[in-house]
Parts: sequence; structure tokens; C-alpha cells
Amino acid sequence: MNIINLSSSIEITPAQISFCEELCENGDNNTEKDSYYWLLNHLHIFLVNEANFVKYVQEYEDKSSGDKPSTDWLGYYTRLDCPPFSNTPIIVICPERIAKCVSSDDEFTWLFAKVLIHELSHAKLDFNNEKNAYVHTPPEDPFFYTWMEESIANMMTLGLFDTVVDRGDWYQKSSAFAKDFVTKQPPKYAFGGWLYANLSFNGLKWREVKTRPDRLLCVKKPWNDYVRSCTKKEYKYRVIRCFLVQMGICDFELQDEQQCENISIEEDTTDMSFMFCGCSSLTEIPKLDTSNVTDMNYMFGGCFSIINISDILKYKIPEDYQEIFGIKEIDDLINKYKNRPQDKFKMIKELKLIDKKYM
Repeated sequence: MNIINLSSSIEITPAQISFCEELCENGDNNTEKDSYYWLLNHLHIFLVNEANFVKYVQEYEDKSSGDKPSTDWLGYYTRLDCPPFSNTPIIVICPERIAKCVSSDDEFTWLFAKVLIHELSHAKLDFNNEKNAYVHTPPEDPFFYTWMEESIANMMTLGLFDTVVDRGDWYQKSSAFAKDFVTKQPPKYAFGGWLYANLSFNGLKWREVKTRPDRLLCVKKPWNDYVRSCTKKEYKYRVIRCFLVQMGICDFELQDEQQCENISIEEDTTDMSFMFCGCSSLTEIPKLDTSNVTDMNYMFGGCFSIINISDILKYKIPEDYQEIFGIKEIDDLINKYKNRPQDKFKMIKELKLIDKKYM
């Protein structure tokens, strides 16, 4: 490990370094330039005290409730922007802040490793295979980007902790500690714990997808709306999986029809957003009274098996709608009319129902 202590009063011990190395050695192919082990031994890791920790200097809230800070409050991944080290990835960690969040030496060891691996995960997610370099593109939508990036980095981190649980009780406790810490972080970080427990996938798929705005164009707004409307642990599996399929992160497969049959609709409801989202086995648009509905955003997102999406015309559609369907439905619809130029205006009419940008 290339640890450089710039100003911290806390020294990282050989045993703590060894634990980080154990985790990274189990992570992936250690010969690859973007492997955890390669990164651990090639990236510079700077230790600084709180006075020199210039990023996110504010205190985190609700300490008394047991909540934990964002990982960026403890350490961060960035790039040097001064020649001759322009765009050189580095990690900065504040051991003093980590010490504030733990009650024993073991917990310090585990949390230091958790923070370090989280930041190494950001480096992995920055690696561009074609250019064989670490490339960072400033996000067009910071809210969407940070939700995805931070949660996936946490998901990958928890996966690494679980690779060593078979080595004994101490390692099992380290994994349990990391999972508990993540679940008590702010929502966009805690979501990584939900992903790992419910829908763990290859996080490097996000690395491929985030450079393709065409896959994200129709997903960002409904995703932002959905996660803003949820609190921790309230995410619906079928909805989250639908978004990941739309982005191209998860493969499509039919889900249990029972998930759709159990959807309850309250009388005189005004909000049907995301109601059938992710019901991939649904083949027909059900008959519903939408006379009082004001929000149908992504109502049928990810309903890939619906045969005729124009049946939505049977509904009263609120004027202030956005997306009712999703990106795969758009692709299917365009292909449907590709060789039927005489029906161009019908296609446009249906596209308007899928996404308001076609207005």
C-alpha cells in the first residue's frame, strides 16, 4: 500500500494494512490494472487530519440517533489536477474522523478498510478499458449520478467483505459491522446495502452504462422521483430491477406474475406512479378508473410483455404526465413502425404517451 501520512496523528498499523490487503487479494483478478489489489498497491493514499480535510468539512447530522456519516465525510477519491500528475487518481482519508465513529480498535480496522475499499471501488468504476486509463466525465445530472455511483460502490464494498467470512469469527464480525454501518448511512449510501441484500449484480456494468446517455435518457427523471419518494428499506424490488433493466445493468427476464396480482388500488386514488412498474409478465393494460389520477409517471415502466401499449388511450391521462412507459417500450415501438411509413403519425401519437419529450 502506498500510504502517505501528511498530517494525521493516527498511524495505520501493519495489522490494519494486512486486513485491507486480504480483502483486496480476494476481490478479483489481481493482474488487471483495475483490480482491487492492483489499485491498492498503485494508487497513493493520503492520510490527513481534520484541519486539512478540506472536503465535506461540516459535521454530519443526527449522531444521537445512531446514524452514520456519508463515506465522503471520512475519505474521498479524486484526481490530482497539477502537472505532471494531471488526472492522477488518489485517495484521501481522515483517520481522526473514522475514530469518531467507532468504539474499539477492531471497529477502527474494519471502518478504515470499508472507507478505503469504497474509494477504490470509485476508481474501478472510473476505469476505461478502451483507453486503459481512469477517465472521469462530469455528470449531467449530479443527483442521479451520485445515487448510482455511491450505492454501487457500497454494494461492491460489502461484497468484498463477504469474501473472507469463512476465515473465522473476527472476519464474520467485520462483515456484519460493514453492513450495519452502510444501512445507517444517508439514503444514497444505504441504498447500496439494499442492493447487496436484494439485487446484487456486477457493479462494473454501471461503468459501461454511465458513458451511454442513450440508455439513461428516459430513466434518470423517474429514477430520481422514485428514490426521493422512498425512505430507507421501502424500495420495491420489481421497481428497482425495472430501472436496472432499462439502463442495461440487469438482464431482462419475466418476473413472478404474483407480484402484479397482489397490487392493491385504493378507491379514488390520485397517485398511480410506478404502480405496475417492473411487472414484466403483464400482457394487457388493466381496466382502471383514472378519473381522479394526477400522477401516472412510469406507471407501466418495464412492462415489457404488454402487447398493445396504445390501450393506454382508454385511460383519462393527466395533462402533467411525464413517462408512462420506459425506454425498451420506445425501442419496441419504433421497430414496430420502422417499415410502415404510412402509420408515422400513429407512431408519434403513441410516442407522446410514452415520454413527454416527444411532444
